[in-house]
Amino acid sequence: MLLAVGIALLIKGSDLLVDSAEKLALGVGVPVLIVGFTLVAAGTSVPELVVGLNAVLQGVGDVVPGNVVGANIANLCLILGVAALVRPLVVRKSIVRFDIPAVVVISVLIALLALDGTIGGADGLVLLAAAAVYFYFILRTLKQTHPPSAERKRPRLIDIALLAAGIIAVMAGGKITLDTAVGIAVSIGVSPYLIGLTVISIGTTLPELATSVTASHKGSGDLVLGNCLGSFSFNALVILGLCSLINPLPIPGFLDIAVMGIVAAMLMPLILRGYVLDKQEGALLVTFYVLYIAYQILMSGI
Repeated sequence: MLLAVGIALLIKGSDLLVDSAEKLALGVGVPVLIVGFTLVAAGTSVPELVVGLNAVLQGVGDVVPGNVVGANIANLCLILGVAALVRPLVVRKSIVRFDIPAVVVISVLIALLALDGTIGGADGLVLLAAAAVYFYFILRTLKQTHPPSAERKRPRLIDIALLAAGIIAVMAGGKITLDTAVGIAVSIGVSPYLIGLTVISIGTTLPELATSVTASHKGSGDLVLGNCLGSFSFNALVILGLCSLINPLPIPGFLDIAVMGIVAAMLMPLILRGYVLDKQEGALLVTFYVLYIAYQILMSGI
């Protein structure tokens, strides 16, 4: 019950934080393009970021790679799969040619950095540098293909109040989620890493699942795939990068990082056939995810 409360606070607080921060940034003249991309990319990953920062500060850093890898596998299998089951996802060639290879490269980079069983401070700097390069190319592409959108106005005091409420909610939600998840791990005799990989990662990706199903129903395949890949990259580069600067992150599950990369690579041949992720392929991704979670539960001995 407490875990559900914590995740709910994380989700609602993230919505408030991102929406109010966007309005405040636009109000002080930050370009719409930059505000839109950075806050959308970061917004869906705020729950993972808050849980990660709480984890390293409380000395349970193995939750972080579990949550990040679990959320990324859920993004590519569960969310994309369910969205494709709702309606086949038609995507632009540019997404297939740049974004999907990018997440494969990111997966390989993390695997290389984790070969020694730890992602440390130096590794974190490498990940953050890679994030800067990745977001630079994304912003440059957006600048060429997307015109600025109209600004919505709202009294600034309301935005400040909502921003404060969002920050309080995500901080409280992050602590409740982490403390409850670690308590569950101890009580059933499994590692916090496994709880992060399964329970926390599924809970923190629920908003993306709901958004993606809605977007798929409206025929916005680009939006679904773009959000999933953007969230994947932010999780892997920024969250792992920032958290590892605070404390080195132990990597007990190298196999899971390999699975993350394999799933990313699987998307290329699936989508290249007509630049569509169809219902059969969506079913394949969901089935893969269910089997993966079942394997994790089976191996944990629960």
